[in-house]
Amino acid sequence: MQQESQRIVLDLQYLPCIEYFLNILKAKEVVFENSENYLRHTYRNRCKILTADKVLELSVPVKHEGKKLYTEVEIDYSQKWLQVHQRAIVSAYRNAPYFEYYWPFFEGIYSKNHKSLFDMNFDFLTLCLKLFQIEKNISFTNSYIKEYEGVFDMRNRIIPKKNQMEAPQLGRITYKQVFGRNFVNNMSIIDLLFCEGNNAINVMNT
Repeated sequence: MQQESQRIVLDLQYLPCIEYFLNILKAKEVVFENSENYLRHTYRNRCKILTADKVLELSVPVKHEGKKLYTEVEIDYSQKWLQVHQRAIVSAYRNAPYFEYYWPFFEGIYSKNHKSLFDMNFDFLTLCLKLFQIEKNISFTNSYIKEYEGVFDMRNRIIPKKNQMEAPQLGRITYKQVFGRNFVNNMSIIDLLFCEGNNAINVMNT
């Protein structure tokens, strides 16, 4: 485990990947950016899970009405994403050792039908931190700051097209997944949680 940094600032993501949580674990205080304009094609509205056939990207559709603050972006329920995401997760992980225990917690958040993407993502993140028993000082930005000093700025650093070689800390993460002979790293945190249960935090702390 790397030495803790004092403070980290992150963009809020949908069922974030393992790299995201590794960065949280390194910090004493976590600040979430809530004063930025919404950016498309990021993990703010998508995540990756491992299925029998491939790595599947799940994307939450949002309503685009010009440039908006992330906190103002609404989820588009006219598309059937909610059913698609839940079916995909159940299909991918129903045979995982800890799926039956943890899935009802996530299902409960999906059932809230959040209006705001930001609020839904924060609910999922809060749940994951609770399940991992990760306790951090959490706050939100008051205004947008382009460049921070004395803060570990990870905004827009964990992105779908990022080369995993850019995150060497992932090299030590390994566990038994539901599918495949070759380990696929940096899936959504639910991949690790459903496969390892209470041991998931130890896997990340290796």
